[in-house]
Amino acid sequence: MEWNWVEFIGFMVFSTIEGLGILALMLKIFCYKFFRHVGPSLIIITIMNLQSYFLREEFSLSNVVPVIQVLLFVLLLTAIIKMPIFASLIVSVVGFFVFATIQSVIVGVTPNDYLSISEVQTVPYKGYLLQTLTAIFDFAIASILNFLRLGFIQDLNNKLKCKYERLLVTLLTIGILMTFGYILLVNNAVIHIIFFFIAALIFLYYAYKKETTK
Repeated sequence: MEWNWVEFIGFMVFSTIEGLGILALMLKIFCYKFFRHVGPSLIIITIMNLQSYFLREEFSLSNVVPVIQVLLFVLLLTAIIKMPIFASLIVSVVGFFVFATIQSVIVGVTPNDYLSISEVQTVPYKGYLLQTLTAIFDFAIASILNFLRLGFIQDLNNKLKCKYERLLVTLLTIGILMTFGYILLVNNAVIHIIFFFIAALIFLYYAYKKETTK
């Protein structure tokens, strides 16, 4: 690969904006504070962006990148925000699939496939535009949730009905993430929207059930 510093810097800047948008969204869905964690979180988001860049450009493994990103978000929430590992897994998966649904809708409604997967992968500025638009929607939804004081409980880790629930949810998550990697091979925005929406709905419903658990 011929090294292009302009492309690399552009990718890092806009991916950081996108990463902060995802973080704001996932934290506000579960009523965690965002701004107090921005500084420390930038370290892991930078690592996330570096692995994303090299996996895409050097190894052509773009379908693996989102799965690794989810796992790095789990690390971020556990190490920086001090969430229990199980809670960080649920928060990461919910936030990431809501973000993925938003981004897929943007791709789907854009006329003439202007921001299709093939376009954003071959035309850098289109990728930056998609990341920026997605981040704007992420921050907007996070701000609305914060303003209206809406969101789910923070103590997911402590609201388990049986000792096997954590294992079952973890296995379900792994299965969905593996399917996630496969779905990304399909260049179809409608399929992406349906899958991401259903995946997000499953975990949002789980969070709701935990919210109503006495």
